[in-house]
Parts: sequence; C-alpha cells; structure tokens
Amino acid sequence: ALPTSVAAVEGRAAAALGLKELDEAKAFASDAVARDAKSSQGYRILGEVAYINGDYPLAAENWKRALELNPGLGSVIRPTLEDLN
Repeated sequence: ALPTSVAAVEGRAAAALGLKELDEAKAFASDAVARDAKSSQGYRILGEVAYINGDYPLAAENWKRALELNPGLGSVIRPTLEDLN
C-alpha cells in the first residue's frame, strides 16, 4: 500500500534516497511537498536529488526553502549550500 501520511511519504523519500533510487526519492519528496507545503524534509530531499543530478541552482532553491521551514536542518544543508554560493 502507498503511504498516506506526510511523515510516511517523507520516510519513503529518505529511504529511496539512501538506496540511490533518485527518481523514486524525487517522486516521494514531490508528493510530500504537494501534501504539505511546509515539508522541510521533502524540500531537503528534493535538494539532495537535484545536487546529485548536477542541478545546483535547483538544489540551492530547495535547500533554502527547507532551511526557512526548519532552521535545524542547517547542520545538514548549510555546508553544501555554502559551496554552491
């Protein structure tokens, strides 16, 4: 069965990312932010996928949104984000 809660969708996105299943990670993360525009984990994962795919402007955009929603993600995102600027 497909996950129904935002947290479950975020979890599936994170698991897919961990397995380097980028298309699946992107799909679940996109679903998370579609369900909840405040899904910082969804934006973080979208940023990761974009970064891995070499789309650095999109990665930065998604990571900045994730940080706006959850400044606590800074330790995870900020070092890489600073490299892009």
